[in-house]
Amino acid sequence: MPKIQTKISIESSERLTIKRKRYSIRAWCDACNRQSIMIVPSEAAFLASQDIDSIIYLMFSNRLHVRHVDKKGLFVCLISLCLQSFEIELDDSDKESDVELIELEAGSSAYDLLFKD
Repeated sequence: MPKIQTKISIESSERLTIKRKRYSIRAWCDACNRQSIMIVPSEAAFLASQDIDSIIYLMFSNRLHVRHVDKKGLFVCLISLCLQSFEIELDDSDKESDVELIELEAGSSAYDLLFKD
């Protein structure tokens, strides 16, 4: 009596989807003189692979275009973020003192600026 042999092939695939809430708006950038996508500083830091302090330093040194939107907070122009080189020629102590000065002028901490309602 012959033996019956059964072959079973199994194919599988995986997909990993990470959904993040994005904070962006489309608004007019006065510095670019055109409509641009504006993102919150924390999103700018993520996209530029920089820390939030570097982004805040660039914002307040006028190297990134910034717009304040009522009830939503500060937004960074994505065009200026893409054009900005992130080679800041400052040592960490100078950078920290500038951030402290910004905090005193703004009257709130750097992180409060991101989530201001």
